[in-house]
Amino acid sequence: MSPSTAVPIRRSAAAVALAAGLTLAVFVSLLASAAEPASAEKPTVIVLSWDGVRHDYLDRRDFPALGRMERDGVRAVRMISVAPSTTFPAHVSMATGTHPDRHGILGNRFIDSERGLYHHPDDASWIEAEPVWIAAERQGVRSAVFFWVGAESDWQGARATYRITPFDDKTSESSKVDQILEWLTLPESERPRLIMSWWQGGDRVGHLLGPDSDAVAERLLEQDEQLARLFAFLDKEQRWLDTTVILVSDHGMAAGIELLWPERLLEDAGIPASVASNGGMAHIYLENPEQASAARRTLESLPRVTVFAQSEIPQRLRLFRPDRSGDFLLVAEPPYAFRQSKGWQRLLIWISPLFGVKLGVHGYDPQHPDMAGVFAALGRGVPRGRRLGEVHVIDIAATIASLLGIDPPLQSEGVAQLGDPE
Repeated sequence: MSPSTAVPIRRSAAAVALAAGLTLAVFVSLLASAAEPASAEKPTVIVLSWDGVRHDYLDRRDFPALGRMERDGVRAVRMISVAPSTTFPAHVSMATGTHPDRHGILGNRFIDSERGLYHHPDDASWIEAEPVWIAAERQGVRSAVFFWVGAESDWQGARATYRITPFDDKTSESSKVDQILEWLTLPESERPRLIMSWWQGGDRVGHLLGPDSDAVAERLLEQDEQLARLFAFLDKEQRWLDTTVILVSDHGMAAGIELLWPERLLEDAGIPASVASNGGMAHIYLENPEQASAARRTLESLPRVTVFAQSEIPQRLRLFRPDRSGDFLLVAEPPYAFRQSKGWQRLLIWISPLFGVKLGVHGYDPQHPDMAGVFAALGRGVPRGRRLGEVHVIDIAATIASLLGIDPPLQSEGVAQLGDPE
């Protein structure tokens, strides 16, 4: 073979070697890509809020789906609510990652100096901090909400991609799971990656029959069956690599009610005032601020109630808002609570002791042990079998954001309890 023909032969060998090397590199790259979990790019977070589920309810019965969360995921010892420990401020705190003095929802009821009475409205304009579904949408993550305080209307011109309205507390958890599964089976270009839903939990039955009633566990067992339906779908579709399910509750429940009527007490003393009751706490709005001293003396006669003037509201409660806080904040201790019930409910409260029934109430200082709720999680980014200590409701928004790989809501103060595994 002459030198003139040897050179092209050597070049061909080099080319073959180069091609083989490139092929190997592509093969290795494909293997790595195949091994990479789908969650690396488009994780999904599902948040279910079970209303009024006290931290110890999960230990009362064998709940298969909830037990799986604790066994294969994480469960916190308890989740601390905000003040007052009621549904509206707690849910807004979970969504915004901040406290009532910042997001503005001081209770299920309060009075704004300009807008008047707030009482369970579906108007997000009352909320003054960014909810997590808005933060997600702002960062290109589609969201879907099936009942959550503040999600039924637009917030500052923005909204969740999907939302179910109007709120109806008679909607079954089965219907909610049906809708969640429908969202999860949408084409990827339309599918939400943040899904949030409010469930009945143990709130209603806890109020009517008391937190110690066996009916509480029965109600949770029904919802556990629906949670198992969701898990079965995720199992079948092999979606756990990119999906995290978080279960929370807004507050706990205390037993027994002794009703207090501060408005009647003030009326009898000739002090006109409006009262916004929230179970274990109440705001007092005086018509005449010059009667503050007399009002205080009158209110301090209430049993097992601490009276704070607006300027004295403890910082730890995060309830000081000059435009929305009352002239006085009353903080009761169980079993005392401030009247807010309708006539038939008050009758039930009065006659229930005759039948040995202790009703349930909440809205107390969030540090009271019975006011703590639950936190559990399963799936992507969740260590197996870990027991967390105390989690706070303001940590939920930051945790959601961490799992989605986005920034938390703008006013969030919470700490992520779970994170992106990468």
